[in-house]
Amino acid sequence: MDVTICPICMETLQIPRCIPCSHNFCQQCLNNHINNSCIGKDFPTGFHCPVCRKYVPGSISTDNPSLWAETFPKNAIIEFMIKSNDEKVLKLCKPCLNDNKEESASTLCGSCMECLCAGCTDHHKKLTITKEHEVVPLNVINKSFHRKTEENFCSKHDFRHIELYCFDHDTPCCSVCCVTDHKTCKMDTIEKAFENIEKDNDSLQMISEIDRVASHLQKLKEIQKEKQSKIEDKADEIRDESKRIRQEINETMKKLEHELLEDLAEGMKATRKAIAGNMETFSDLIDLSNHCKAFLANPSKKSCNPGYVGGFYQIKKQLKRLKSAKLSIKDTAITATFSSVLKEVKSSKQLASLTVNEKPISLSILEFQSIPKGIVQVEKTVLDIYHKYGARINEMFLFENDADLFVCVDDKTNLVCTTSGLCRKSVHFGFTILHAVMMRGKIYAVSNRKNLHAIEYLENSATYSRIKFNINRRCFSVSVFQENLVVGCNNAILHLETNGKEQKIIPAEGRGLDVISLNIGNIVYIGRTVTGMRIVRGIESNGRELWKYEHSELKRPWGLTKDFVENIYIAGNFSNNIHMLSSAGYALKIFEQIPLPSRMILRKESNDEFYVVSASTSVKQVKLIL
Repeated sequence: MDVTICPICMETLQIPRCIPCSHNFCQQCLNNHINNSCIGKDFPTGFHCPVCRKYVPGSISTDNPSLWAETFPKNAIIEFMIKSNDEKVLKLCKPCLNDNKEESASTLCGSCMECLCAGCTDHHKKLTITKEHEVVPLNVINKSFHRKTEENFCSKHDFRHIELYCFDHDTPCCSVCCVTDHKTCKMDTIEKAFENIEKDNDSLQMISEIDRVASHLQKLKEIQKEKQSKIEDKADEIRDESKRIRQEINETMKKLEHELLEDLAEGMKATRKAIAGNMETFSDLIDLSNHCKAFLANPSKKSCNPGYVGGFYQIKKQLKRLKSAKLSIKDTAITATFSSVLKEVKSSKQLASLTVNEKPISLSILEFQSIPKGIVQVEKTVLDIYHKYGARINEMFLFENDADLFVCVDDKTNLVCTTSGLCRKSVHFGFTILHAVMMRGKIYAVSNRKNLHAIEYLENSATYSRIKFNINRRCFSVSVFQENLVVGCNNAILHLETNGKEQKIIPAEGRGLDVISLNIGNIVYIGRTVTGMRIVRGIESNGRELWKYEHSELKRPWGLTKDFVENIYIAGNFSNNIHMLSSAGYALKIFEQIPLPSRMILRKESNDEFYVVSASTSVKQVKLIL
């Protein structure tokens, strides 16, 4: 098949998009296919290739299937082939043309997008800068070429190799992306990122998580299948009941009809007999009258003799008798009064009142057994302030150097300590900090008066400046999403610029005691209701609830954090444990044996080195043992 033809519309490809299975489609055709595939799905995550039926995940950058098609890479080689068919540039070697020579082309370099002759092909494969390029014979392209996946090339900047990975935006980048869109982001080379993945066995951990999630989803699918089976059985039961009622009605109607027709037959038999007798009476009387008339009208009978005279007077008596006869007409009426029940059945608009109630069951209440258990292994106590300060710890965070801790105490004292436990200084800002985060050298803090402040503080300086944001809401927590602030309030979560300007108000339930954002924009927060109940919820950026996490072994959830693969950690303050969830809200592990955990942070350079506030008085460096 000609690879420049779209398999859906069978026309020349328009804006060819290549999906991971290497099949190419017009962008609009692919968009239509995706939309049709996602109709009726509550949570669309992907689609199947219309050619090979392989599953293709949707874009993680958007949950809207209508935007997925344009996120797949353009197939620049096929675009080049379509253009070349018009301009006939596939015939001649491009480097030779640059040298004013005409040599027939035999190959195409997919990296340089230039046709090469045999000689230039040999040089191309020898040069250090081009020897890794993919060079394909033109006859292979023209017959059955399918472009390989473009995972090594930037989707924004054509033919730019991906060399870096941005951890702030969770996306691979080329060098142009780095200097244009990610100037201040945490970046690393692809090689270094891969080394870290391999060093920490992240891929194996993720496979394990995927297995648990897949097992969980399989259980959900089985439950849904059972629900479907039950509703199908119920539908069959209703069908059978309908048939049974109709059969009973038919049998009853047949019986009643038979009885009615029998009664009708007997009634008509008696009526016919009575009418027939009356008809015979009338016939006899008519015959009598005709007989009398015939006697009187017969001339031969009329003579003076005893027979005629006697007959005349007999007829006179007969006439008198005939006229005085008590005659009647049998005026028989027949009626049938049908049962009112039958009339009601006839006038009924439906055999039964049918209702179909769809009741979504929150997955949070499907508490599956056998959630794996782990333990919190304390490596060392970094800080214990109770005996020294007689106060409690409200908050802590790491400085951007990932080496020093900033610990906020409830007596307006803030301690700057090394991760090894050395307290370097104490800092006072004039209020007690309940919740705080650091971004770009500034501290954004929620005070005990539920106000949000921006504090310009240099770690090596004794001075600071403070700005109170003018927010007409009580603030309870603050975190960072990309370059913005995410603030937990009453029944709402705010997106703010770093100058306090409001960007978005996201509806939420309860008081947002802690909040974190995931890379795709979803939000996880602990909401406290008016009754004091604390519930962990995951929502989209528009406020739509994705999941709710409650568990019998999670009591008084207090703090939230996440790791680099976006697993979520919940501190169970009264249950003395830490719950590990996937970003989709599935319970993956419960880590036990940590007294009264509240705040947690994870060092950027490690995937298992946590710092946990325990019993509100100490900071412990711990490892979560699977």
